[in-house]
Amino acid sequence: MRAYPAAVGLFVGFVIFMFIAFVVAMSGNRTNPNLGGGSWGGGGVTLWSLRSNGTPARGILMTVSSTGRRTNYGGQRFEIRNARVDIEATGFAPFETTTDMLIPGNLVRDVLPGSTVELRVDMSDRSLVLVIGPDVGFAQGAVRTS
Repeated sequence: MRAYPAAVGLFVGFVIFMFIAFVVAMSGNRTNPNLGGGSWGGGGVTLWSLRSNGTPARGILMTVSSTGRRTNYGGQRFEIRNARVDIEATGFAPFETTTDMLIPGNLVRDVLPGSTVELRVDMSDRSLVLVIGPDVGFAQGAVRTS
């Protein structure tokens, strides 16, 4: 059996580099993400908990700033833009809020005044709004029943 010390050394170095890159990408402070201040600068709600536990809602964008602050969180790109949104969530009275809305990088071009978007909202702090995607209606499993 032949030994290939240079190839083995490169492979081991690559594996170590990828492991360190993964740890750094996943080690963000998930209880208080530094997403540029404003509504997203602190508090106990995290991006991931809002995405999975936030109240599903539908929003009509009344105004949206043309520029925003770009940020990365957990390896994903986001843009934070100030917006006034008319929000409807099942089981809650419709309301309007002005907030620093968190938008995934791949949806920034879809977030325009007059657009209808699918959201997740923290109903205890209605200024925390996360855009999930363009509105295509609620999926049956997305609407909370309890």
